[in-house]
Amino acid sequence: MCGSTRFVDVLPGSAQLLKILALTLALEGTCSSAAPPGKASPHASVSVSELDCPTCPDQKKRPAAAARPAPAAAKLPPKDAGNLLDVVRRGLRLHATGSNPRIQAEIGWFVQHPTYFDKTMERARPYLYHIVSEVRRQGLPMEIALLPMIESGFDPFALSWVSASGLWQFMPATARQLGLEQNWWYDGRRSVVESTSAALTYLQALHRRFQNWELALAAYNSGQGTIINASRRNTRAGKPVDFWSLPLPQETADYVPKLLALSKIFKNPDAYGIVLRPVPNKPFFKRVRIARQMNLAQAACMAGMEVDRLLLLNPGFNRWATAPDNPKGLLIPVPHVKTFTKALAAPMKGKCAGWHKYKVQPGDSLSLIAHRFGTSVKSIQHINGIRDSKIMAGRTLLVPNAIDHGQHPYVSTRRQTAGATKKEMYTVRPGDSMWKVAHIHNLTVRTLFLWNKDAPRHLKAGQKLAIWKHAGRRPLRYRVRPGDNLSSIAKRYALLVADIRAWNDLKKERSLYAGEVLTLFVPV
Repeated sequence: MCGSTRFVDVLPGSAQLLKILALTLALEGTCSSAAPPGKASPHASVSVSELDCPTCPDQKKRPAAAARPAPAAAKLPPKDAGNLLDVVRRGLRLHATGSNPRIQAEIGWFVQHPTYFDKTMERARPYLYHIVSEVRRQGLPMEIALLPMIESGFDPFALSWVSASGLWQFMPATARQLGLEQNWWYDGRRSVVESTSAALTYLQALHRRFQNWELALAAYNSGQGTIINASRRNTRAGKPVDFWSLPLPQETADYVPKLLALSKIFKNPDAYGIVLRPVPNKPFFKRVRIARQMNLAQAACMAGMEVDRLLLLNPGFNRWATAPDNPKGLLIPVPHVKTFTKALAAPMKGKCAGWHKYKVQPGDSLSLIAHRFGTSVKSIQHINGIRDSKIMAGRTLLVPNAIDHGQHPYVSTRRQTAGATKKEMYTVRPGDSMWKVAHIHNLTVRTLFLWNKDAPRHLKAGQKLAIWKHAGRRPLRYRVRPGDNLSSIAKRYALLVADIRAWNDLKKERSLYAGEVLTLFVPV
């Protein structure tokens, strides 16, 4: 097998996929000679020859992956044709042969936790039509549309302990290589449209590399190098190199069985006693172009909708507004598109006027400016990145008017009551893992480990795990900056110092250090 790989900068499109393949093979260098395959695994779906590097001199000549015709994109059904989950079922095609105990174990866990589907599919409703349409248009197995169930639970704000973010859980470096923008204003990893495009591009490249979906999916989870190195070890030992035979990290070893278990359940939910509520087979949102920077609260007001609903469709924005030099488009629910586009064409006035540019005059103070424009000091501080009350004459400030109720989850100023946070104990059931327990409670694995530092990696039935319940909050990974303390962090996110200590198991006498990572639960 070939050596470790690096991924290269790409842009969406078939030409770029070919470029990925060519450069990936070139970067991997020469290959070791493949040993004769051992006895095939009972669940094997590929042979050793399918994974051999075509650049190796001692391998049989075979057509390059790029020369293989791409699968024909199936014709999309009418947009109003019933239940979207029927489209998903018809497109499922990754099936393991025989009775696979690893898949059966995952099915058993899902059957024991039917509420997992209720919660996850409810979060999926705004995004699923777009994802299914893209998977279908590109002729890919429909199981790929279910990957966000495993990756993020269809939570676009999900952030893992290793900084993977968004529905598809992209690492920062991989996202940059795939062309996803990440800056102070915007994170393309959380964009529903952009991250889906990048994920499908990446998965197709991995499939062309490994010629097998099980290995491609495993590589998506743990990286190409992990799969290649495991395959090389098996090849040297004369063992099969299919997914089921490779020595892989536990998370990756469970990853593909989880997806195949979901495939079986979605194919025939009645057989497993699972109820999957229908999802309308029609677009949930439409992208509307905007020509200038726009306050997100203002946009929600113009569309006649709640700002929280707008943020769920546009989670890529880090701040209170779109970027000034690259406003991008906004995803608007279809029923609100007409109202929004009509408001865009009209002069900005009235309650949706948004914000003002104000040049600070001698003698001005934040409280005076806030009073003048009918807003709050905190809003002005958040929007302009001001940590204290000092302002200089001549500085230009962006000042929201009184309707700036649409604060982004990252800069929200709403305070939750102390009663909204409480600690509960969860009893581990047979088949549970930290990943599964975290997903049941809509948490990151890192957060669960943080709350249960003495818990072993392999859980035992009957064991107790601490779970903090937070009404109306979501986890946020915060890296401590020089000069930070608990009071300043609590003030920035409108939290209680006592809560931050409890969430992170911090002793009162302990000081923070720059670079330390804290888990915060901020209002949604």
